[in-house]
Amino acid sequence: MKNLGRRKIRTGLTILGIAIAIAFSFILLSVDAGSEELMAGAGRLGPDIEAKVKGTQLALTTDENYAIVLEKVEGVRKATPAIMWEYWSSEKPGFTIILGMIPSDAREIYADIEVVEGRPLDNSDNFAVELGSHAASQIGLSVGDNLEFEGDNFEVVGVLEETGSIVDIMGVMPLWSLQSALQTPENKASGIWIWVEDGANVGSVMTTIENDYPELSATEGLTMLEYTEEFTKFGGAIRLIVLTVAILIGTLAAMNTVAMTTFERTREFGTMRALGASGGYVFKLVLIESILLCVIGGLIGSLLGFVGSLGAESIIMDMVGLDIVAVPLTVPATAIGIAIIVGLVAGIYPARRVSKQEIVEALRYE
Repeated sequence: MKNLGRRKIRTGLTILGIAIAIAFSFILLSVDAGSEELMAGAGRLGPDIEAKVKGTQLALTTDENYAIVLEKVEGVRKATPAIMWEYWSSEKPGFTIILGMIPSDAREIYADIEVVEGRPLDNSDNFAVELGSHAASQIGLSVGDNLEFEGDNFEVVGVLEETGSIVDIMGVMPLWSLQSALQTPENKASGIWIWVEDGANVGSVMTTIENDYPELSATEGLTMLEYTEEFTKFGGAIRLIVLTVAILIGTLAAMNTVAMTTFERTREFGTMRALGASGGYVFKLVLIESILLCVIGGLIGSLLGFVGSLGAESIIMDMVGLDIVAVPLTVPATAIGIAIIVGLVAGIYPARRVSKQEIVEALRYE
């Protein structure tokens, strides 16, 4: 610490640079952790299997009556036609995922999600919608208001409880109403959502479906995940780039300070070597100082990153209604780990240089 304090301004600026780099890393790691939690939750909300007509990945061409025969396949617990669509608000950022299903099937499948305002959809409804908590607040609608979608008005009959998952940005409509609004061919859906019985093998059920109905393709039900990935996949690449740049900047800042400090102390290290200190001892000394410098910056950066992650959470929630920021213990641990690695990388060259330098040459250094 005494050696680091010889050039207080330089050391302080270096610590600040490292702290900023670690703070960015902390925030990005928090977003990644939250995204993983969201993806896991989205997977649980979607079907086990989705079956659709081959070669029609995005088209609404799968006959909804397939649900009747697919529900009789061994291992299938529930099969229902579904349509996934998007609603973009013209006034506010973000979008709402529109799910068209038979209301009674939707209530059976998502029975653990309560309607906190109004009432649930039922099979007698037409041009009605249940909104997730954030979708309702983002669009500015409450029970009794109308949601204009594709030129039709859908009455808001219920608002779902806040779940912290993708459900919060969803709107559920009767399948037939969504088909009408989208002007789809009669009785067509984007696919058949299938849930298997407890203990049933998903792969075996998929194989049976494709063997019995060769015109269909059966895939693991990633429908919900596909929509969640719109927020996470591209963002993950951007976060990786920013994280790499932040770590690189922190490493260069630390390396510059450690190198300059080491060069200024060349004679001191030469004297230590002349008095019996080994090159390995000097190497360890410089490396420890480098790591200590970065750990201090890492601790400060972690505190800044924690505050920043709270701000990022608020901004993302306001924009898209998804809670994709989380701070498990692995986040600060990883941030400090990054700081230690930066310290090691930044200190290796100057430590090696001074430990290998000839004693006589070091004592002559001005």
